[in-house]
Amino acid sequence: MLRMRKYYYLFLFVMSAVSLSAQQSGNSTFNGTVIDGVTNQPMEQATVRLLALPDSSLITGTVSVAKGKFTIQTKKKGEVLLSVSFIGYEPYYKKYRLPASHSPVDAGKIVLNESSQLLKEAVVQGKAPEVVLKEDTVEYNADSYKLQANSMVEDLLKKLPGVEVDSEGKITSGGKTITKVLVDGKEFFGSDTKVATKNINVDIIEKLQVIDRKSDESRLTGVDDGEEEKVINLTVKKGMKKGWFGNLSGAYGNKDRYEVNGMANRFVGDNQFSLLGGINNTNNAGFTDLGSSMFSGSGMRGSRGSGGYGNGISTSGYLGGNFNVGKGEDFRVGGNVMFAGSDQNEQKKTIRENYLQDSSTYYNQNYDALNKSRNFNLDLKMEWQIDSLTRLEVQPNLSYNKTTTAEVSDFTTTDQNDFFINRGTNNNTMDMDGFSYGARATLTRESARKAGRKVSATFSYTGNSNEGSSFIRSNTIYGDSLADIAAVRDTSIHQKQTENTTRDSYRVRLTYIEPFGNKRFLQFSYNLTNNANESRRYSYNWLENAQDFSADYDSLYSDKFRNVNLSQRIGVSVRTVRDKYNYTVGLNVDPSTSKSTNYLDEDRSYKRSVVNFGPQIDMAYIWDKRTSLRLQYRGRTQQPSINQLQPSKNITNPLIVREGNLDLNPSYVNSFSARYNKYVPETQRSLQAMVYGNMTLNSIVNQVTYNKETGVQTTKPVNVNGVWSVSGMFMYNAPLRNKNFQINSNTNLGLNQQIGFSDGEKNRSRNYSVRENAGISFRNDMFDIGLRGNYSLSRTNNTIAQRSDQTVMNYGGTGNFSIFLPMDITIGSDFTYNGKSGYAAAFARRELIWNAQTSMTFLKNKQAMVFARMYDILQQKSSISRQVTGNYIEDVQTNILTNYFLVGFTYRFNTMGKGGSKGREEIRGSGPRDGRRPSGPPPGHSRGERF
Repeated sequence: MLRMRKYYYLFLFVMSAVSLSAQQSGNSTFNGTVIDGVTNQPMEQATVRLLALPDSSLITGTVSVAKGKFTIQTKKKGEVLLSVSFIGYEPYYKKYRLPASHSPVDAGKIVLNESSQLLKEAVVQGKAPEVVLKEDTVEYNADSYKLQANSMVEDLLKKLPGVEVDSEGKITSGGKTITKVLVDGKEFFGSDTKVATKNINVDIIEKLQVIDRKSDESRLTGVDDGEEEKVINLTVKKGMKKGWFGNLSGAYGNKDRYEVNGMANRFVGDNQFSLLGGINNTNNAGFTDLGSSMFSGSGMRGSRGSGGYGNGISTSGYLGGNFNVGKGEDFRVGGNVMFAGSDQNEQKKTIRENYLQDSSTYYNQNYDALNKSRNFNLDLKMEWQIDSLTRLEVQPNLSYNKTTTAEVSDFTTTDQNDFFINRGTNNNTMDMDGFSYGARATLTRESARKAGRKVSATFSYTGNSNEGSSFIRSNTIYGDSLADIAAVRDTSIHQKQTENTTRDSYRVRLTYIEPFGNKRFLQFSYNLTNNANESRRYSYNWLENAQDFSADYDSLYSDKFRNVNLSQRIGVSVRTVRDKYNYTVGLNVDPSTSKSTNYLDEDRSYKRSVVNFGPQIDMAYIWDKRTSLRLQYRGRTQQPSINQLQPSKNITNPLIVREGNLDLNPSYVNSFSARYNKYVPETQRSLQAMVYGNMTLNSIVNQVTYNKETGVQTTKPVNVNGVWSVSGMFMYNAPLRNKNFQINSNTNLGLNQQIGFSDGEKNRSRNYSVRENAGISFRNDMFDIGLRGNYSLSRTNNTIAQRSDQTVMNYGGTGNFSIFLPMDITIGSDFTYNGKSGYAAAFARRELIWNAQTSMTFLKNKQAMVFARMYDILQQKSSISRQVTGNYIEDVQTNILTNYFLVGFTYRFNTMGKGGSKGREEIRGSGPRDGRRPSGPPPGHSRGERF
C-alpha cells in the first residue's frame, strides 16, 4: 500500500511538472491540411507562414508534409494572419485569433486554386529544399546553389552532393555513369551528355533530377530487359517557354586563349528548338569526340600504350541543332544533328611496375601525340500513338568520323638493380575513316478486351565500317650496354598496316504481358541478337633495297578474320504490384553460339556453344513518396570482342605484343544492388544508401608472358574466375537550424578483386578503398561560401610480388566564395588543395589550384555582362592518375592547360513576355542574385515580411 502511494505521488509530481512546463512554454498549436483545388489531392511542400498583424512580419513558418498536413507552434497571442502559398497557385490568407489559453487551433482544409496570371516579380516564399529524394530520383533545386554569372549546367553539377564531374566532363552519380541528359523529359543530343552540360545556361533551369530508369525499350514495352541507365533531367522554368532565349559570348586572354560560343532556344509548350555553336582553345569541348570510341578497339590504336583522347590541350569547334515537336504525346518527331572537330596535343609521362613471380621490372615512357578528329552525327526519333491501344516508335541514326594521329615516344625498362632491359623509340601515324548507321523500331499493342494485356515487337539494326592505314617505325635496343655489351641487340620495325573492319548486327525482341489475379502480371520475352564482325588487317615490311614496302603481306602480323555470334534470351517472370510494394521474379535462359573463321589459316573455323541460366529479382518497398527500398539482381552474357579473338599478333607497341585467343568463352556477369532513400520534408534532410556488387564467371583477362632478357610482354586474353567487386555509398544532406547553412557528406567504400598472370603464375590483386567527401555551405542574398574536405585511402594486395603491395592516399579540400554586390557586380574565387602519398616518386606532389572571377551585368533586364577570369593563378595544376590490374600498377601524368586568364562579354536575349529578358532572379519562384530582396507584402498589408 505504501509503495502504491509512492507511485501515486510520483505520478502527480510528474504530471504537475509537465503541466507547469506546458504553461511556461505557452505554445499554441496550429494544424491544417492543404488541398489542391484542381485535383482535390493533398499538396506536399506548400509554404505555410504565420504573420503578425498589422505589419505582416514573419512569426514562424513550415511546409506541408505527407497528406498535405502541417503543424505550427507559436507563443504569439491575439490576432495573426495565416498565409499558405505554392508556386503556380493563388496565395491563401486568413485571419485567426489565438486564445490566451493556448488551446489548439484547427484551420481545417485549405484549398489552393491555380493562379490565372504570372507575377511580374518574385515573391520570396521561403528557402526551397536543396535535395529531395524520391523512389528512383534525386532532385536538386537549382536556385538553391548560387553560381557565378553565365554558369553552365556543368558548373552546377560540380556543386551537387553525390555527383562527380571528371576532367574530361564525364559525369557519375552513386558510382554510375550518366548516359543521357534530358530537357523537360525530352532527349537533348542523344547520348552526348557534354552538349547539354557545357552549353545550357543554368539560369533557365528550375530543377535538376538524377534518375535511375529502365531502358527506352523496357519503358515502352513494359517488360524489363535487364538494361538500366542513369540519366539527368533538366526542368526548364515555366517563364522560359514562351519565346526565344539564349546567349552569345566571346572572350580572349593571354597565351592567345579564346572562347566564342552561342546558343538559341525556343520552347513553346512541349515543343523545343535549339541551335548552338562554338570554338575555343581552352579544352572546353562542348561535345564528345566520336573517334575516341569508334577507334578505341582497333588494332592500330588499341596497342599504343598510353595514347588516348580526352587529355592534353585541344582546340575544338562545333555546330549543331536539336528539335522535338508534336501534338501532345500522340505524335512527336525529334532529333539532332552535329558537326564537330578537334585538334589535340597530348603529352604523357608513364611509370609502370610490372609484377613478376620473384621480382618486378619498371617501365618509363614519354609520349607525345597530335590527334585530329572530324565528326558528323545525326539522330532522329518518331513517336506515334496510332490509336488508343497501339504505339510505334522509330529511331534512325547516322555518324561519320575521320581521325588522324601522329605520335612519338621514347621508353626504357629497367630491373630492380637499375640495369637496362630495353630502351627505344616509336614513331607512328594513323589515318582512319569510320561510318556507323542503324535504326530501331518498336511496336506495342494493348488489348481492348482485357486491361493490362500487352504485346510488343522490336527490330533493330546497326552497321559500321572502319577503314584506314598506319605507318609504324620503332627502334629498340635490348640489353644493358654497360653491363654486357655482347648481350646488346638492336631491333628495328618499319611497317605499313592497312585495316578494314565491318560489323553488322540485328536484333529481334518479342514480349507478351498477361494479367492475372489481383494486380499480377505474367511476362514473357524472347530476344535474338546476331552479330557478324569481320576484320582484314595486312602488314607490309619496308624493303631497304627497294626503298618501298613489300607487295606481299607479312603473314605473322596479318589476318583476315570473321566472327559470327548468335545469342538468345528466353525469359519468363511474374510481376506483382501493391500500394506499398512491388516485385518481379523471373528466370532467363541464355543460349549462345559463336563461330570464328581464320581465312589466312586454310579457312580454319572454330565454333563454341554456351548456355547460361540466370534468375531475375527486382523488389521495391515504398513507405511513402519520400522513403523507399529497392533490391535488384541481374545476370547477363558478355561476348568477347573481335580483337580478343583474332589470332594474329599486333606489334604497334614493340614491347607489348598482343595476340587473340579463339578459345575464349563468353563471360557471365552477376550484378546485385540495393538502394535506400529517405527524405524528411519537415527538416529538409536527405539520406541515400546504396550497395553494388558484381561477380563475373569466365571473365576475360590478359595472360602475360614476360621475357626477362628483352622486357617484351606478350599478352593473350584468357577466361578466369575470381573477378568480383562490391561497393557501398552513403549520402547525407541537411540544413542546419539556420537554413542558410547546409551540410552534406558522401562516403564510399569499395572492395574488388582482379586476376592476372605473370609468366604463367596466377596473381590475385585485391584492392580496398575508402573515400569521404564532406562539406558545409552558407548561402544568403549577398554571400555564397562553401568548404569541402576529401580523403581517400586505397590499398592493393597481391599474391605474388608481395613487396609490391601498395597503399595510396589522396587528401585535400576545396573552398569557394561569391559576393553579390550592388550595381550587379559579382566577385568570386575558388581553390582546391590536393595531396598525394604512395605514388611513384615523380608524381607524389602537393598542389594548390586557385581561380578567381569578377563580373558585372548591365543594360535593361541585365542582358549584357562583362567578366574577367583567372585560372590556376599559382601555376600548380597537374593531372595524375593510377591504374591497378592483376599484372601491374601504372601512374600517368598528362599535360593540361594551366595559368591563363580571359576577359569577355556576354549578351543574353529573351523575347518572352512584355518585359523582354528576365534574369534568373525574376523567374517565378527563384531567389534573388543581386543582393536585393523583392518587395511586396500580401495584399492589404504593409511591408515587413522576411520569410
